[in-house]
Amino acid sequence: MESGGAEEAVAFDVGGEVVRGNLMLPDAHGDTGVLFLHGYSGVRGGPHNLLTAMARGLAAAGVASLRFDFRGRGESGGGPDAAALVTMAEDALEAEAVLRERADVHSISNGKGY
Repeated sequence: MESGGAEEAVAFDVGGEVVRGNLMLPDAHGDTGVLFLHGYSGVRGGPHNLLTAMARGLAAAGVASLRFDFRGRGESGGGPDAAALVTMAEDALEAEAVLRERADVHSISNGKGY
């Protein structure tokens, strides 16, 4: 990581499957966090690890974040058929709850400033 925090592996259950991700916790941060959602066929690092680089840059700027693999993708549980729009939405909602709890943030950024 660039500086100013720690990256930790997280795992949480959704629909009886384990979802795995990475939580970025800066040494000091405000109450807004960023939740990264990769595309349908992607993984939590993003293309060419773009999401990883963005998360580490945010941590260096004092912003907590969480990126994770949807069920059926990357290191999360479930076969390829586990990834559907409904399950991806369920995973995202649970990931948001994990980010709020573990990073003690109250607002989740949509990247558009509102």
